[in-house]
Amino acid sequence: MKRGLFLIFLLPLFAACPQPKSPKPELVTLPSENAFSVMITSVPNNVEILFGDMKAITPTKLKVHSIDQLLLDNIKAVNMPEVVERRIKIYSEKEVEVNLFFDRELSEMAKALNLTKIIVFDYGEGITFDFNKYEIKPNFKPLLAKQADMLKKYFDGIDVYVCGHSDSVGRRDYNLELSLDRAKSVYDELAKLGVPKSSMKIQGFGSDYPLVSNDTEEGRAQNRRIEIILGS
Repeated sequence: MKRGLFLIFLLPLFAACPQPKSPKPELVTLPSENAFSVMITSVPNNVEILFGDMKAITPTKLKVHSIDQLLLDNIKAVNMPEVVERRIKIYSEKEVEVNLFFDRELSEMAKALNLTKIIVFDYGEGITFDFNKYEIKPNFKPLLAKQADMLKKYFDGIDVYVCGHSDSVGRRDYNLELSLDRAKSVYDELAKLGVPKSSMKIQGFGSDYPLVSNDTEEGRAQNRRIEIILGS
């Protein structure tokens, strides 16, 4: 297993979302120095979750020793409806936050794509593209390679939506074009890595679906992103 742990295997949080089609892998526990923490938040907050034999209340950090552990020790919510959106925000290979949404009205992308439940892999501009560019950064390619492996191994046959987003600065038509060009770049890279083109759909949303307010640079940075979405 490569040193950089690909955290976006954090998929089977709830049985309602798309499930891996391959047999579950054998659990491999890494040395403690390679353990990492994953922040789990939810809307609403203060949700009781189960992870293996541990109980916690969101927001919380879970320590994980291997990618496989995330597949075997499913995170479950207690006394809650089915999750509508699982947003996996990837800041780097070893820094991830998982946001759980239980209300469809709070999942703009589920509504925009006309999907019942979604898993969103959220890659920020800091690791994807230079400002105003659509050429993939070198450090984004290893993450996309691992994303492609996961899609082929565990989610064969499930529609994959590659979506680009921008902030609200500049002309709307320019932002729409840039977000679409970025989505196309990711689509092309995943296709080169063996993800079937027939399973992927491309969308550029421009600034239409911000995650947070565009009033600050920090907010605008969060809104400039690529999302790879699995739906049901």
